Amino acid sequence: MFELFLEAGNRGGLGPSQSPSCQTCQGASRRKKSPPQVGIGGFKERLAKFRLTFVFIDDIIPETLLVRLLTMRTSLKHVAEKSGVSVTTVSCVLNGKAAGQIALRTQERVRQAAIELGYEPNRFARSLQARNAKIIGIVIEDIRNPIFADMLETAEVIAFDAGYQVIADTIGFSRPPGAQSRFHGWPLDGILMWAQPATTVEHLLISADPVVYMGYPRTDGADFVAIDRFGGAKEMVKHLLERGRRRIAYARPYAEGEAVRQQEDDRASGYLEACAEAGVAPRMVSLVELRGGNLKAAVGGRRPDGFATGLELAALPEQDRPDAVFCYSDLVALGLREGLKAGGLRVPQDVAVAGSDGLEEGLYLSETLTTIVLPVRRMCEIAIEFLVRRLTGIEPVPAQQLVLPTHIHFGGTT
Repeated sequence: MFELFLEAGNRGGLGPSQSPSCQTCQGASRRKKSPPQVGIGGFKERLAKFRLTFVFIDDIIPETLLVRLLTMRTSLKHVAEKSGVSVTTVSCVLNGKAAGQIALRTQERVRQAAIELGYEPNRFARSLQARNAKIIGIVIEDIRNPIFADMLETAEVIAFDAGYQVIADTIGFSRPPGAQSRFHGWPLDGILMWAQPATTVEHLLISADPVVYMGYPRTDGADFVAIDRFGGAKEMVKHLLERGRRRIAYARPYAEGEAVRQQEDDRASGYLEACAEAGVAPRMVSLVELRGGNLKAAVGGRRPDGFATGLELAALPEQDRPDAVFCYSDLVALGLREGLKAGGLRVPQDVAVAGSDGLEEGLYLSETLTTIVLPVRRMCEIAIEFLVRRLTGIEPVPAQQLVLPTHIHFGGTT
């Protein structure tokens, strides 16, 4: 049951103590009485004038009544009536066009009325007039992963400083095939999209221009700001070798034979090249295989998959067990560390553990997590800069493409 309570006086609505039954609501609908008209004024004024109590069970509240109640908003006309001036005068004042034309006392009266009534400009109407909405869409892979939550928060702050609002959508393993994007119906100026090299904005079933891709280099001529995970992975393997490790494994969230995903995993490519250059045998640990082949449970590489993998590795004889594990993500590394410990091993004495992302959580362990730190903030800054350049540039802009370096945080897990 969902309850919606709107406090207001006795203008034909239900009394404060009445609890409507289904028959009451259905009867009101059959009588076709117009819903009480909420007068002008801000939310506090409306709150004081009416008392409406609804119990919303399934669809018993007439949809038209509910929509009217939830979409009431203060307009320029309301502000004009309260301040005793014309709508044109209100528009000039609130749009900053009153200087030298409208008396200062009148301007102050209009602004005060707008504040008291809770007036908010209709951004959609303005965007139709100006042909830009100042809204950017951002597509991330999985909001449950802190790296993407941080990315969204960072992009929102930077976009706001540039004069834009942000709307978010996700694309990834949890998105149902063919699902409609949240961007449908929004007048977006452009899109930032975290995407694998083969993924495009068309996967959202929308067309958008301009688009700046983030995270991975691309070969399709599109604008992108990528992160050099390949170089970061090589540096990580070099670090583990310098610490005396020789049986270095790479924990990945996909099975042997998934050629497309392995090809897109630049961390794996860097790991394999570093092992070849050092003359050590690579060892791939597929999380899905260690979870009994349950692809749905392990896809994306999350903490439970790392934990289960750690338990499996701890159960192996020492000669068959890796002495270091470089993980696809920090979430996998954090889970794997706990799984190894639960299995009776010590980190890093028995098995060293390293991740990739640079999550803040890894800094607050009894031994801090060694990880590849991704320059998320810098990536978002440049991606928004690229997008704004496309939106505001009069002359054609050539392809904007940049790969940012990573760095390693050397922690206690290695």
